[in-house]
Amino acid sequence: MKRLLLLFTAISISYFANSQFKYQEYVDYHIEITEGMPMAEEGTFQFVVLKPKVDPAFTSEILYFIERERDDKHDRVIQISEFVELYIPSRKTISSKDFVPLTPYSK
Repeated sequence: MKRLLLLFTAISISYFANSQFKYQEYVDYHIEITEGMPMAEEGTFQFVVLKPKVDPAFTSEILYFIERERDDKHDRVIQISEFVELYIPSRKTISSKDFVPLTPYSK
């Protein structure tokens, strides 16, 4: 009986720990906006929708977040939610003469 109770407790703790981890892996994109802070321009980022029926909505606040997270040399992919990733090309990529502006959403 004690082994069964111990097994149940271990499984419960493991499940709870995993569910907490999944919640924490998503980014909180809400930031404090200050005057003169740069905003990402349309075509320089893309929301990648992982589940076709999802139609995400974001406030303009995310444009500040995108520009803050943009790297000089490396493209980034940030998990925004369970169904949406955010692709942020580097400054090097978007300043390239071969860069083609991105559509806001990719499904």
